[in-house]
Amino acid sequence: MTSFLKEDLLPKIPALKADRSNWLTFKNRIEWAAEAKGLVEYLEGTTPRPTDPSEDQDPLWEPSDAEALVVAKYPEKYATWRKENGYVKQLIRSALPETLFIKIRNETCASAIWDVLANEFENRSCIVAIELRWKLQDQWCAEKGDVCAHFDKMITLHEELASLGHSIDPDDFAVMLISSIPMSYDSTISAMTTSTKITCLDLTPDVIMTTLIDDYDRRQSKSGKKSMSSGEDATYSASSSKKFSGNCHNCQKKGHKAEDCWEEGGGKAGQCPKWKWKGHAKGKSKDSKDKAGTADAEGGEPDGVWFAHAAGPDDEDDWLLEVDEADIQAICAETDEDEEPRSSYSSALLAGENLQTGQRMVLFDSGASRHMSSYRDHFTNFKSIVPKAITAADKHTFEAIGKGDLIILIPNGSSTTRILLRDVLYAPKMGITLVSIGKLDVASYAALFHDKRCQIFNLRKKKLGEIPLTSGLYSLRSSQVAGKLFAGVAKHGEPLTMQEVHEWLGHIAPDSIGQMIKDRTVIGITLDKAYESMGTCDSCEYAKLTRKPIGKLCDPLCQSNLSDEVHTDLWGPSPMQTGGHSRYYTSFTVDYTCFTKLYLQKAKSDMFDLYQAFEGWLATQFSMKVKRLRSDHSGEYLSTEFTKHLKLKGTEC
Repeated sequence: MTSFLKEDLLPKIPALKADRSNWLTFKNRIEWAAEAKGLVEYLEGTTPRPTDPSEDQDPLWEPSDAEALVVAKYPEKYATWRKENGYVKQLIRSALPETLFIKIRNETCASAIWDVLANEFENRSCIVAIELRWKLQDQWCAEKGDVCAHFDKMITLHEELASLGHSIDPDDFAVMLISSIPMSYDSTISAMTTSTKITCLDLTPDVIMTTLIDDYDRRQSKSGKKSMSSGEDATYSASSSKKFSGNCHNCQKKGHKAEDCWEEGGGKAGQCPKWKWKGHAKGKSKDSKDKAGTADAEGGEPDGVWFAHAAGPDDEDDWLLEVDEADIQAICAETDEDEEPRSSYSSALLAGENLQTGQRMVLFDSGASRHMSSYRDHFTNFKSIVPKAITAADKHTFEAIGKGDLIILIPNGSSTTRILLRDVLYAPKMGITLVSIGKLDVASYAALFHDKRCQIFNLRKKKLGEIPLTSGLYSLRSSQVAGKLFAGVAKHGEPLTMQEVHEWLGHIAPDSIGQMIKDRTVIGITLDKAYESMGTCDSCEYAKLTRKPIGKLCDPLCQSNLSDEVHTDLWGPSPMQTGGHSRYYTSFTVDYTCFTKLYLQKAKSDMFDLYQAFEGWLATQFSMKVKRLRSDHSGEYLSTEFTKHLKLKGTEC
């Protein structure tokens, strides 16, 4: 009786379905199981059946010592092959339906059985592939359905089509994925397509599936949590538990316990935030108390995504301040030299490549570690620093060479709020101003992202302004950031750049501006010595572009005979080559009829041979010779043999 070890038992492989829908996974499972036993060669056919060395030999054949050794080892070698081959055969057989077993039961080798199955399933007719493609296009995920399972099914159909030799273009598959998702994901899809347009990246199927599955997981996690009550403010409350309603045994005040008391003798004595001490000052009037009570009694803020920070007693990093115009020059800033500047946006967006000429943008970034700007003319208290690298999301870097303070205006309904950003890095190669939401957090301000708006609040929950969502970004562009936004910064006698003076004086030539300031024709302007020159002004370039008029008649007139004049030119190299590996083409245009003949060529050096071919064609078909050849006199037309040939033929060039 034969015994089997535990490791010789066959693995459990799901049966191959009669409709052949799981062939691809079945094939992978069989290959993996055979590879785990080190028997994949039996599937590939690289381990054939051993042959008997004594077979077909003469009855009087006497083997040599080496041959006798081979003959002696044959029974053992054949037994090993038969056992391993039988294992692979049974591995396949155990997962086959009866209808398929009948087709392969007479095969002796596992590789032959595997070839029969592969031919049966992979060489199917075109109608089966059309049916699979129709199923793939007809897939639809129900509202609140399992997006992960839906994508798995589409990937399986896609791979089955590929195994049949009918691959689907990635762009087409991406469209199928997006069109199969319910309408509740439209906002995610819109944000995803907007992001790819800004970053100039391709919207691949992998990106689509990863983004939508993340959104699905987020929705699933949110649906499993108990929603907060509408009156509870999760940002400013100390915890999600119910507030203590008794009196403190230390200060006898209501609303907290002795271990949480800030007064002397309490568990948190001296740890009160500065704004709390200021709010409880002795000189606070009754009216202000009433107003504060009224403000606290009013309804809470709308639900949304909050970024907030509770200031501690040692928190001295003032990264954002509300200031009056008279207080601007009194601000002094410090920079954290150990912090690495970074942004969550790509270098293309930070460079302002999507902005129109003359347009400026202030962008609010929750992933930025510092405030940054490229607008040197908007800085105050500016000073140079050791160059510091700013890392974008795509690992591209910008270099910050200075820092200072910068004032922005945030729209707040019909009015605006003046905000001073402190220790802003100056990166001249960036194209925008980047406001760090994280630094607003450190400065004890809060940002609420809700209803396609980013709302900024101070410590008292007073709304300072709101930034609308534009093209998927919370940003203020030139239409919202007015030209007078920073006008209050430029005091009398403050140095200005040549670019600023050039724009403010109506785009006068820089040399003329310098001469007028030198002659004191213009007074009240001080040029910054570091910016006495300027680059190209886009507005001037666009305004001064001219072109010659296009005549209605050809001048000079066309030639009167077919071969009087021929125009030729070479085009290339092309980024894509033809099937014959050609990357250039040469055109010959007859001036008389404007007839053009094209010749493909692999290299520029083929020009002379192609001209001789055209010359021969013209002589054979029309019995004419080229009298005058017009070209751009580039190198391919000026070779020694080309010039010599034209002289021998009497052709002018």
